[in-house]
Amino acid sequence: MSTTLADLGIDVDLRVTPWHYPGPAAPTSGLLHDGTFGALRHDGGTWIGEDGTSLDELLGRARVPPRRHRHAVVAIGSNAAPGVMHRKFTRLGVSTTVPMLHGALSHVSVGHIPRVNPAGYVAAVPRTAPDVRSAVVVSLLTTEQVVALDATEHSYVRRSGADGLHLAGHDGPWSLYVSTIGAISGADGAAVPLGTQSALWDLLHVDAELAAVTGRGGHRTVARRLAADRRLRDRVSRHLLERGRVTGTGLESLAAAA
Repeated sequence: MSTTLADLGIDVDLRVTPWHYPGPAAPTSGLLHDGTFGALRHDGGTWIGEDGTSLDELLGRARVPPRRHRHAVVAIGSNAAPGVMHRKFTRLGVSTTVPMLHGALSHVSVGHIPRVNPAGYVAAVPRTAPDVRSAVVVSLLTTEQVVALDATEHSYVRRSGADGLHLAGHDGPWSLYVSTIGAISGADGAAVPLGTQSALWDLLHVDAELAAVTGRGGHRTVARRLAADRRLRDRVSRHLLERGRVTGTGLESLAAAA
């Protein structure tokens, strides 16, 4: 049984409320379809819905390609949120039917990209971290959906999973979006862990010069101000780079995804 995203309490529009980034992730493995979300469970080597219907049958009913014709793309930020994916694919004019499966990615942690999104939030980036295991969502996308999603991921490139990065919960090839401009680091040079937008700006505004750039106000005021001014967003990125507040992710050498 599928339930609307609003009724599940997981709907979000980050263009309206960027301070809610990354938005509510898929609460369980499930199938996103036309603004609804239905739970899936793994049984006997296959994914099935709550009523026992196989995932491929559910996809067939929706008249979209089956699992074997889909690509596994790992999400660590807002792409793990059904509300974000539904709105993004609706806006791009492609199918909004997406199997979203829970997984765990070993040796990877999550930080922030040194760039402000046009909506006013600072997005997530994966980075290498020995002995760390991060919860992720694996979206099974059609080729058309992958092409559409690639076009939205500015300052990222999609890379293939490789030896040393183990994705539990999925067999077969997979890819993830890697930052092309590094990750935000703290004053000690270590990457800043992914947190709320409020916590991130509290940390960054310890830098009086950066606080002067973004202006006064709470994180919601700052987000609105950044969303309205591209030059201001660019100044934030430039300041972080010039002040040495950017570090590598350790994932730069991964091969490009097919």
